[in-house]
Amino acid sequence: MIILNMDLRPLKTKRKEFLKTLPALLEAALSLGGCAQANCYSDLMERGRYIFYLSWEMPHQLYNYLESDSFKALMGMKNFMSSKPRITVQYADEKIAVEGAFDNVLQKLKKQKYSDPVQLKGYPFLK
Repeated sequence: MIILNMDLRPLKTKRKEFLKTLPALLEAALSLGGCAQANCYSDLMERGRYIFYLSWEMPHQLYNYLESDSFKALMGMKNFMSSKPRITVQYADEKIAVEGAFDNVLQKLKKQKYSDPVQLKGYPFLK
């Protein structure tokens, strides 16, 4: 299981539009093969902070999502954010593999693509 979290903080003026768009983005992720869970959580302690949570069964399914129109739409919402979105990718119950600025992590993840999920064990390219 691969867990992808995104810390999103939309501008106050764009929050309503952001929230209207989220259900379609979550449904699109779920419609792709291998997405086990897609949610967005609102931080009760920090108003205007949202955590976009997706879990994938296999690494190659996450890669398919990163290439999807749904993810491109989400990336297009960067201009709606008050701060640079942060992304975290975690493999199963192991320690966090990658964390950082949205664009940097995506570049690291997209650099390597394997067709055989066994090769991804331990994510050597994320070290």
